Amino acid sequence: MKKIFVLSIQHTGTYFASSTIASAFGKSRQLRIGSLYEKHRKLGHKRFIGTKPIELSDYTKPSETVDDTWFDQAVTSVCKPEELADKKIIVGHEHHHKAGSWLINALTDFPAAVPIIVPMRDPLLSLHSKLWREDEQHHNPNEMDNKARLKRLESWIVRYKELLSIPEGHVFMLPIDGEQSKTEEGRIQLIQDMYEYCDVPFNEKAKKAALEWKPENRTFDLINKIKNNSAKPKWENFKKRYDEGDIDHTRAFMSLEFDRLNKEEELKELMKRAGYKNVLWW
Repeated sequence: MKKIFVLSIQHTGTYFASSTIASAFGKSRQLRIGSLYEKHRKLGHKRFIGTKPIELSDYTKPSETVDDTWFDQAVTSVCKPEELADKKIIVGHEHHHKAGSWLINALTDFPAAVPIIVPMRDPLLSLHSKLWREDEQHHNPNEMDNKARLKRLESWIVRYKELLSIPEGHVFMLPIDGEQSKTEEGRIQLIQDMYEYCDVPFNEKAKKAALEWKPENRTFDLINKIKNNSAKPKWENFKKRYDEGDIDHTRAFMSLEFDRLNKEEELKELMKRAGYKNVLWW
């Protein structure tokens, strides 16, 4: 059984990464665990439930060399034995803010024994997607106030820097909208490299998933549920015009995020190292 972990910032391609690496196996042969923390919480382990966010580290920690036993413990704490039977691959994910600072620190010093995939996406687009989710879920006509947006933005920047600073080879970085993913040849090579890193055979099913390349956040599948459909053009047009390089529209819609990110020279350099080039907010 192959075990793989996806470590991500919200709205950066978490489900795309987990589904793509599992694509080489049939549905009955794969198990994808949406969130180890949430699964664990819902099982009713009361000592792990509190008013503050609970990190994955509250119930299992890796050794300083990030061996594979901690991931085994995390999986078995949320899965029944019958759920694991006959599986060829298990992919579990956790978002950065719940995974625990110990994991980030350990990965900075040591390569992971268990394969860890880190999906990456332009932070302005991940923030836009997160804001859309907030607006849709809470039906907030005034959207989020600037103070809350700035707080989220600052935490986003910290998380991006931490993940992008992990040395090459300690994890596998999957830039879903980087320079190398803009061509079909580049996308296939990127997925092949990911499969090789995870020691998983790249077969025709995996190639099909690479060719389809569907990293769009599933948030946008929910848009038909919005009672006020006038919101639809606002959110869809932003990404379309962002892709077209419309700086004026981008700054008008997300000026706070655009201007703050533009000042982040360290983040720009880290993103260049990960394969990004000519990002609009640069």
